[in-house]
Amino acid sequence: MKKLLYLLLAITFIGCSSDNNSNEEPANQLFLDIYDGVVWQNYLNDMTNKLTFNSDPSSITSYQFGSCFTIVFGEPYTFEEGSEDEGLLTYTIQNEGQNNIVLSVQAVYNDGNTYPPENFTITCTVSSGGNTLLLEYSASSEGEQPDPQSYTIAPDEFPCN
Repeated sequence: MKKLLYLLLAITFIGCSSDNNSNEEPANQLFLDIYDGVVWQNYLNDMTNKLTFNSDPSSITSYQFGSCFTIVFGEPYTFEEGSEDEGLLTYTIQNEGQNNIVLSVQAVYNDGNTYPPENFTITCTVSSGGNTLLLEYSASSEGEQPDPQSYTIAPDEFPCN
């Protein structure tokens, strides 16, 4: 069940990089302002997944398996296992810098149980002049090393507009 939830969390949270035409990034802007609307892509299980971060409202929009969905940070999002509604996920911004954002994730199942009881985080870090996004998700109490996934700027349009 945990591995399925991790997969769901990883799939729901795919991508990030920069399309900033300027070589200058204002010192007062943070990740969501700098990378607002940039489309990132990743290949997972022979499928192209795309995502983009939005600054207003603070959120992420993802395209997976031919469907689009948006997760607004701080607001519960319904998650399913199979075809059944299992509960709510809430992504909260824990830390935000110019080239990185750290999100904490909490799942509350329909029976009232929460998972994970420990800290579950997703960290996105942009590098290579804004061309690469490294996404790492980890659970603090399970002693697992972060599982990094690499994304690049998508060469084509975002299908969720």
